[in-house]
Amino acid sequence: MITEEKWVDAESEEAKAHFNSTKIENKSQPTPSSELDSKDKPKKKHHHHKKKRKRESLLDAVINNSSKTKLSTLEKSRLDWANYVDKNKIKDELKFNNKGGYLDEQDFLSRVDNRQDSKYKDAKVKLKKQEQQQNL
Repeated sequence: MITEEKWVDAESEEAKAHFNSTKIENKSQPTPSSELDSKDKPKKKHHHHKKKRKRESLLDAVINNSSKTKLSTLEKSRLDWANYVDKNKIKDELKFNNKGGYLDEQDFLSRVDNRQDSKYKDAKVKLKKQEQQQNL
């Protein structure tokens, strides 16, 4: 396990990205066991010894919240990008030159398809009218 400690400005993009990634973890905090009365806790009568596994099961990891300390590849990439933006001071340039992304591209392509369809329909109607005039 690698732990990295780093001081960044609270207003930087890297700090904001980190706060957003930890916000989800803070919301899913379990209630402390001190809030529960000892009377409410079930008593265990039988103790079974389990063979220690080489690797913890996914269910155990969820129960023990071990996933909190791990940083996913996506979160690491987002933090690295935020760090790069802060280091090179290109935040304003990115805002100005942002092209929208995938959804804007899909919207543009659907408008092009609709326009082509309407031109095709108009040409078809025009061709029918010409054929009708020639038959008369």
